[in-house]
Amino acid sequence: DAEITDAEIALEAVKTCEQLKVDGKPLNIWSDRDLAEFRVQQGLAVARLTGNFADAKEKFEQAKELDASFDRSLGYDPEDKAKKLSTSTLISQGKKLAEQGKLKEAIDKFTEAKTLDFSLDFDPEAKAKPLVAASFVDKAAEFMRNHKAEEALAQYQEAQKLDPQLAKAGTSDLNSLCWWGSLRGYAAEVMTACEIAVKRNANNGIRRDSRGVARALTGDYAGAISDFEAFIKSTNNDKHKAQRQNWVDALKKKENPFTEEVLQQLLEQ
Repeated sequence: DAEITDAEIALEAVKTCEQLKVDGKPLNIWSDRDLAEFRVQQGLAVARLTGNFADAKEKFEQAKELDASFDRSLGYDPEDKAKKLSTSTLISQGKKLAEQGKLKEAIDKFTEAKTLDFSLDFDPEAKAKPLVAASFVDKAAEFMRNHKAEEALAQYQEAQKLDPQLAKAGTSDLNSLCWWGSLRGYAAEVMTACEIAVKRNANNGIRRDSRGVARALTGDYAGAISDFEAFIKSTNNDKHKAQRQNWVDALKKKENPFTEEVLQQLLEQ
């Protein structure tokens, strides 16, 4: 939005210059060729900053009216260049909208980009959904951290509907959702987040630790033991090592170490 505002300010400044008058008469400080080339630069700026190819093309038409041969000295086709700039901007805008959770608007931007560049090999809806899902996972993790489990689970469920693989979701968000969701009593509901986070890097001790808690709380003691032992090997924190070893010892005895007191202590860490 800041860039678009800058563009609007710049264009307004140009209009002001064009309206300058002396003794009531226009101040013609540029030749038609200068103005034509300036219109081209305006058009390219509009394409780059707003993605609006129609407005950019209008500037090129104005340039042609001023000097029909202006484009011979450019060394490039301004419309082709504007299409590329507009396409890139539209895709960026689509991504931003998707990251804000605005699925329809993102799809519209991606679709518009494809109308300018037929070589783009993606389906607008398929491109937008994983990005929107990622934004929902981010919100879910934040809600869960802030004691808003109902909102968190609603966001997470919507994310899974859009993209079951959660391909674009941030790994830290998935791990955070796994950890906080498990401690707050929703281990089963967030288990897929735990699994996806670990799958991305099975050697990451922190992710194994989070999944270990979820597994223990859902009755998978063997899986929890495996995860906690992996965490113990990965950390240099003696306090955490000792704590996890106690959990492992309890789980091997078929005992659940996660009492209400332990869960509350973990929540307060």
